Amino acid sequence: VVFKGVNRHSFWPETGRALSEQNHLDDIRLMKEMNMNAVRMSHYPPDPRFLELCDSLGLFVLDEVAGWQDGYDTVVGPVLIRSTVLRDENHPCIVAWNHGNEGGWDFRNERWFHEFDIQKRPVLYPWLLRSGVDTHHYPSLNYGIAKYHNGNDPFMPTELLHGLYDGGSGAGLEDYWNQYRTSPLHAGGFLWVFADEAVLRTDLPGRVYDSDGNHAPDGILGPHREKGGSYNAIRDIWSPVQVKPMTVNRQWNGRLFLENRFIYTNLADCHLSWQAIATIYGQGGERILASGRLPGPGAIPGETALVDIPIGSALQNADIFRLTATDHRGMVLCTWSWNVVQPREKAAEILAALPRAEGAKIDLVESATAVTASAGGIRLSFDKNRGVLQSVVDGKGDRSFSGGAVVGADMPVSGTRWEIDVSGDFIFEVFTDHSARTIRWKLDNTGLLMLEADLLNNLWGNFEYLGLSFDYPEDKCTGIRWMGRGPYRVWKNRLRGADMGVWEKAYNNTVTGESFDELVYPEFKGYHANLYWMVLSTAEGPIRIISGTPNLFLRLFTPGEPRHVAGGTYPPFPPGDISFLYEIPAIGTKFKKPEYLGLRSQPGFHGGHPDEQTYPIRLWFDFRAE
Repeated sequence: VVFKGVNRHSFWPETGRALSEQNHLDDIRLMKEMNMNAVRMSHYPPDPRFLELCDSLGLFVLDEVAGWQDGYDTVVGPVLIRSTVLRDENHPCIVAWNHGNEGGWDFRNERWFHEFDIQKRPVLYPWLLRSGVDTHHYPSLNYGIAKYHNGNDPFMPTELLHGLYDGGSGAGLEDYWNQYRTSPLHAGGFLWVFADEAVLRTDLPGRVYDSDGNHAPDGILGPHREKGGSYNAIRDIWSPVQVKPMTVNRQWNGRLFLENRFIYTNLADCHLSWQAIATIYGQGGERILASGRLPGPGAIPGETALVDIPIGSALQNADIFRLTATDHRGMVLCTWSWNVVQPREKAAEILAALPRAEGAKIDLVESATAVTASAGGIRLSFDKNRGVLQSVVDGKGDRSFSGGAVVGADMPVSGTRWEIDVSGDFIFEVFTDHSARTIRWKLDNTGLLMLEADLLNNLWGNFEYLGLSFDYPEDKCTGIRWMGRGPYRVWKNRLRGADMGVWEKAYNNTVTGESFDELVYPEFKGYHANLYWMVLSTAEGPIRIISGTPNLFLRLFTPGEPRHVAGGTYPPFPPGDISFLYEIPAIGTKFKKPEYLGLRSQPGFHGGHPDEQTYPIRLWFDFRAE
């Protein structure tokens, strides 16, 4: 048995620690939705009804008698241990007792667990190596000398990846779990913590939710169990059914490998459903072209089995393939999605459907500092010295969109040139300090603007982010529709759980773990993965942008900084407002900077040579009216 667990406080904003039957039931169901099989009672015995529901629905429980960080003496301690054990001992869900937390014990009191519990369950000491189990809290991934995966005892951190604000929990979990699974000593782990704890302060004016600074907004979920991005990442990483790495394209034969990570269940008791999906550019969405359902393959826990999905020709016009696994009760375990086409293919399809103005000409005007080109009702000015888009004007006025500077690497502009080429298109070229790294703008006679930035040629170094950034006033933005991974934002070490699709969300200004009076998930701002196209809704009209670059990240404004940032919980963002990036940063935890959380949490490294066939950032900007 490997515990996939979480710490749970008994807490609800309007009632404090007095919880209803529905509160208990909802919490257990949410844990099981995240594919958790265990819960730690931090840091006190729970309402007995919670344990009855864990018995019924199936969760392993660590029941805890604390002192939190100071132990009970030999007068009070035995009384509390006796009352807890005699009250809770007949719950089959309880598999171990926790004696205290982080120093909250007196070893002289341990005997009373064994005295009163006739089942002789193990007694654990959260954050100690004791009783043959190492439960050290908040380990870095390379921890430790003669401990954890480098040790000789079963290990399971009873507190792992502290989830302050949007840090930890799902971020870093994939690296931890992959590393831990290589050891036969791995017994599991318990994330900190299930939900933000913010109490409604009726003694203050207005509707104030108080989380005591950064002492309590540590949850995977919000205080009313709102689902943040880590919810989906954990559900994906801890799914008991896993798909082995694979690529899907229009030539795919429908074969994949499923790994069974259940404890008891055969995959034959599960079902798979699939969809082949076409996406519709712009204001459109998704269209299901074909779908199907089939039983899981016969595979006992620990086995991997081949699955043949009768995909036929369903992918020939599809953009996305989506697969869902459900268990024997019909509960969804996980949904996976793959892009069937590359961004360059989707971009070519979209561009082929756009009109071209036969015989139209581009007007060109030069000044001392700028060159301005006009076509299709759009007027674009470029800075001759800095090589960036200086302004955009349509028939209604200024569009407030500008920029295109390189961010994350030092590439000073060495010069620019421009011309009307033989096709009648306006070309504006930007040269950097290295001849292999150039930026090229092209405006055609319909007013469609194309950008190609070759930034990777002969580029060496470590980068937290790398790409191009633009400016746009946040207060003019009302929403976005896009094709890519969503709907939640991502960090470099939390890419799992974001699915390919067409998504839409309205503007919000949520500060994760702090905006409790107006907590809107998914957050609008932040990094988003695998951009294909986007339509930014603004007060000035839509801004449509198409990507032809694989694995491109979209940065959408900068989330507000929480008031009590600690550790690595507020990663860097590039200058500007809207960015298109090869690389993004990881997020840390309250106690750890990202670099201590594994390979996916390190800054990116690139080592390039001249004349390589790299992947330039290719973007098409459409400022025209519908």
